[in-house]
Amino acid sequence: MPKYTSRKNHTSNTFDHLDDFTEKLQDGKLPSSIKSLYSAKFKEVNDTIKKYSGKKYTDVLSKFSTSLDSILNMKIHQGLVRQALKSQSISAYMVTYKKGPVMEVLKNYLKPACNVLAKTRSEFANLIIMKEQESEAGQGTRVGVVPLHINDFEEFTQLFAEAFKIAAKDLGVAESKHKGKSFSANLIRIIPSPLAFKQVLSNDDLPKSDPIKTVISLIQKDFDPLDRLKIAATSKGKDSADVVLKELLTTVFDETPMISFLDDSINYILTENSKLKDILQSSELRNILFAYYEIQKNTELAEILYLDSSSNYENTLNQFRKYLELILNKQEITLSELDFKKLVHSLFENYVNVAKFLRGKL
Repeated sequence: MPKYTSRKNHTSNTFDHLDDFTEKLQDGKLPSSIKSLYSAKFKEVNDTIKKYSGKKYTDVLSKFSTSLDSILNMKIHQGLVRQALKSQSISAYMVTYKKGPVMEVLKNYLKPACNVLAKTRSEFANLIIMKEQESEAGQGTRVGVVPLHINDFEEFTQLFAEAFKIAAKDLGVAESKHKGKSFSANLIRIIPSPLAFKQVLSNDDLPKSDPIKTVISLIQKDFDPLDRLKIAATSKGKDSADVVLKELLTTVFDETPMISFLDDSINYILTENSKLKDILQSSELRNILFAYYEIQKNTELAEILYLDSSSNYENTLNQFRKYLELILNKQEITLSELDFKKLVHSLFENYVNVAKFLRGKL
């Protein structure tokens, strides 16, 4: 069975949190700890991001997944993750052992055990987010991250122990040589300070390297976009969660090529016209269109189309169609009347939807 070890005495530069502390005092609140500061921020972010969790919003985000991944992976850097671990707004752990078939349990039986338990208990869904290869911490060690739907590390250790017990039993059934044998693993919470790592790195078999790299990799790879947005939006700053989230999403939309604003249903048009695909993929068509509207960003165009179409939809759509027609003619790109109509409608509606998304009006 896994044994739980946690080092809670860690150092932190108090002045790193002075702005946040002062802001809370100005609001008439006295934070009891750095953790409480970040817990409040995380709750604010969590409450704000709920409006982006509906199907219409997730459908829009899915169209911009490449840019979203790029921006979020850049935002979720080592400094942010270290601070989130220190404040305990996210939790990570190491699983270590010295003998027994623990690695086989972790690799082949733990996730299946959780999947079975999740059929009747939702807290076990996606419980295990763990690096499968040898971690930076060395042989006989695995690094994992606690999913955000588990708020308390003590709760996680109980769920982990329960799943581990079932997984070990399943191993004994599958391989008779392990049946009835007892073996254990250590579950150690990661808190990024020299004192916390002293115990983890005291074993001569473990190189003195930083498991934070693995934590960042797991967050980037295995957390869904909304969870990564939550983490990125808790970064240091006085702005409200709503402002931070809008800034992040605005950056995502602005750095996305125009081709991502098209519906999948008209991909055949691009397959049949490589030149059109090229100018949509590059910034060429977009920049010419921006010049007509005298703007520089995708979100600016989205806002113009949304506001103008709200008062006069047909005129706004016709003007957009006229500009696209001029651009395609200059590029000597010919489409059928039906395909051109589909292209115009797809781009127009998706730009409008981006503006609605940022306004929370989808």
